[in-house]
Amino acid sequence: MEKYKTTHEEKLFYIIQDFAKKSLNIELNINLDNTELLEKELNNLAIQIANKKNIPAQITPTKKIKENYDLQLLDSSPDSIVAINEKKQIILFNRHAEKLFGYTKEEIIGQSIDILMPENERKQHNEYINEYFMNISPRPMGSAGRLFYALKKNGEIFPVDINLNYLDTSNGIIAISEIRDITDKQLLYAKLKASEQILHEITAIIPAI
Repeated sequence: MEKYKTTHEEKLFYIIQDFAKKSLNIELNINLDNTELLEKELNNLAIQIANKKNIPAQITPTKKIKENYDLQLLDSSPDSIVAINEKKQIILFNRHAEKLFGYTKEEIIGQSIDILMPENERKQHNEYINEYFMNISPRPMGSAGRLFYALKKNGEIFPVDINLNYLDTSNGIIAISEIRDITDKQLLYAKLKASEQILHEITAIIPAI
């Protein structure tokens, strides 16, 4: 049997066990060394919760728990993560995205992704989003060599790399953007190009020896 080993997973499952006991008076046998038994326990818990609340248990609990776990990992990612639904509404905006763009989660959740794009980039950006939801797969955004720009709350426009991924949730597919500020990279590239030009001009005026 595959074992659950990470501290994140252990913490999540023990939180579930504590919730079941304190809130529902349900004893849940958490055995991280036996995934088959663990999934059976979680399914039974979902059925009991559904019965207590008089709602249908339509969503597989292990899938829902994994979905919530994945969203927690995205929220704690060291990269700037912005996730949107098919309506292009922002539904996840992690703390690094808050720092990068200058918005708080409270300000940005539910807003259109357009708010993070310069006006002249929005039309093409929306075309990329539409295409992505029709052909879901992990990949960089746009074609190779295409430079994208993003817009901060203070109006600053800056160059970014955007890598796309997705998550299949109980509320539909969400598109996940990993966004990196490449301002320093672009400045370095510009300096290298300037240095190459200077070197070319110097070699052109020095007679060959």
